Amino acid sequence: MPAQFIATLLIAFLITFFLTPFVKKAALFFKAIDQPDQRKVHATPTPRWGGLSIFIGISLSLILAYYFAPSFRKSLFEDGHLRELGAIFIACLIMLIVGILDDLKPMKARIKLLFQIAAACLLISQGVKVSFITNPMNHRIIYLGHYTGEILSLLWIIGITNALNLLDGLDGLLVGISTISAATLFIAAFSKGYYFPAFILTALGGASLAFLRYNFNPAQIFLGDAGSLFIGILWASLSIAGALKSSTITFFVPLLILGIPIADTLFAIGRRFKKKQSIFEPDKEHLHHRLLGMGWSQRKAVLILYAVSLIAGVLALLANHWF
Repeated sequence: MPAQFIATLLIAFLITFFLTPFVKKAALFFKAIDQPDQRKVHATPTPRWGGLSIFIGISLSLILAYYFAPSFRKSLFEDGHLRELGAIFIACLIMLIVGILDDLKPMKARIKLLFQIAAACLLISQGVKVSFITNPMNHRIIYLGHYTGEILSLLWIIGITNALNLLDGLDGLLVGISTISAATLFIAAFSKGYYFPAFILTALGGASLAFLRYNFNPAQIFLGDAGSLFIGILWASLSIAGALKSSTITFFVPLLILGIPIADTLFAIGRRFKKKQSIFEPDKEHLHHRLLGMGWSQRKAVLILYAVSLIAGVLALLANHWF
């Protein structure tokens, strides 16, 4: 069985690796280019749309896994996750298209939020939601009310989507943390026999690692909103999809794994409320900006955040083992 996951990872890696240069050319042709300004840290115009190659890499590798990995088919049909996979794919596609358009011509934040709500409602309607939480101390199941679970799921999906979108501020930061987080949650899911999310995490990890080759400082291409929005909603979905929702992994482990973007987003919201600014207004006071302000280079700042993410991942795995 591990061979099926290795094959999925390699296929996602190779597709993304060889496709990214073509996506770069397409972005340049259609002028989906991130221009430097006072708020941004890059100094040269850089093509966007990198998320498109990751999306295609993940999608094609999972299609091949469907045909050649019996454990993946079993998780979809016998374990009843086919509907969830369809909803996750459509929600990611919605965010990808919104991001592609936003990378061409900036879209109002409220319009993007409406699309996020629509995608989140689609996910919730198809069972990608939190119905109960397991107490990690005594394994007691705490059932949530119908509306409570759906409201909590909506806030979680939108919150994680935007948290990862805000994290995409330095070369290689988001895709690197996504790779580390995918590896961590894969180990947690695989150890519990949760093959549905494990296959998606394998594909996400392989595609993210391949794209890092082009996105690490100095970046040749950016994820753009096409990437950060779809990766954000994919992570939000995976953390509450399938069997993960019935275990200690729910919330507790993802909170540790995604600790950096979650904490950064909460501080950003608090900071903007204090200044009486719109929570959608960008600034240069995110955690990665502060590291740059302390004199660290982009590469060193990113590596520091990788290390923090890796430590959080190890703690998450220990928590998953203990509980």
